[in-house]
Amino acid sequence: MKHTILLVDDQEDFRHLLSENFRARGYEVLEAGDGASLKAALDGPQPEVALLDLRLPDADGLDLLSMMKRQWPDTEVIVLTGYA
Repeated sequence: MKHTILLVDDQEDFRHLLSENFRARGYEVLEAGDGASLKAALDGPQPEVALLDLRLPDADGLDLLSMMKRQWPDTEVIVLTGYA
């Protein structure tokens, strides 16, 4: 069984780079580029780990974190940001 990682980041190049690296190591990777895509993904399979951007164009990462933990309490979430 492959382990699943969810990448939530609005920077497509960054998502693609991480996605390719994780896939090369045998992980299944799900991607979301904004808050709306993440909300849609919440109805799908639960990932073991999620990398969540703090700032998305249509949502605050901390608000999304709360939603994710309610829906997927066992998913470990790592919050990322490119801002100081």
